[in-house]
Amino acid sequence: MKQEFRLRKMLEYLTDHEMLSVNDATVLLSASPATVRRDFSVLARNGSVKKLHGGIIPAQERDSLLPFCLRARWYSEEKRKLAEKTVALLHPGETLFIDGGTTTSHLGMFLPETGYTVITNSLPLCEILTQRFPNKGSSGVLLTGGRLHMASGLLLGSSAEESLRQYHAETTIFSVRGLDARTIYNDTETIAGIEKTMIARSDRLIVIADHSKIGKRAMAQICSIRKAAYLVTTETPENRDILEQIRDTGVQVIA
Repeated sequence: MKQEFRLRKMLEYLTDHEMLSVNDATVLLSASPATVRRDFSVLARNGSVKKLHGGIIPAQERDSLLPFCLRARWYSEEKRKLAEKTVALLHPGETLFIDGGTTTSHLGMFLPETGYTVITNSLPLCEILTQRFPNKGSSGVLLTGGRLHMASGLLLGSSAEESLRQYHAETTIFSVRGLDARTIYNDTETIAGIEKTMIARSDRLIVIADHSKIGKRAMAQICSIRKAAYLVTTETPENRDILEQIRDTGVQVIA
């Protein structure tokens, strides 16, 4: 099992348990104690957990915004392909609200140099555009205000929401923590506030979700799935029934 999957399994375990011991992790992951301890150290350095004698516990503040560098490795090739499909749905001249995240950051690899205005709360997305267009400049890019969440590179909070209310966009694009046949979810009310504001100030919504998000739920409800014009995802035998139900609501599923 690759390290990125072991790390994800550990963090998923800690969402429902107070502690993960070395012994329990070796059974959970079919890994050696030495491998488990190295993985514990990676998570501790990222600030996702705290190490105790014999195990790890969640970070003191239950911050569901895990470090960008950790999340970016999960399903990265799938997310890249989903981003490419999403850019094909856009129209030249549009103004875009793009909420930050590891999936939406891949959009920066496919957006053309000119023809769009991007309004985002994502520093990683801006960095990708800067690297692609260091001399000529990219399509117009505006950063929201807000408080910087250091680990994720997101600008969040009431100031970010207020800055979004100054603008109107043709399209909002965001990724999610989960969705089912009725509702779109994300981790926290803070993220939900940003995404609800984007939806209210734009004409259409495109949701990007890797296959692991289909059928999952999270604490904060964003909106009805019917609000989405498009869902860009990966269809699998496990999520096919849910995607068919979503299609029945009128959402165009690009899978």
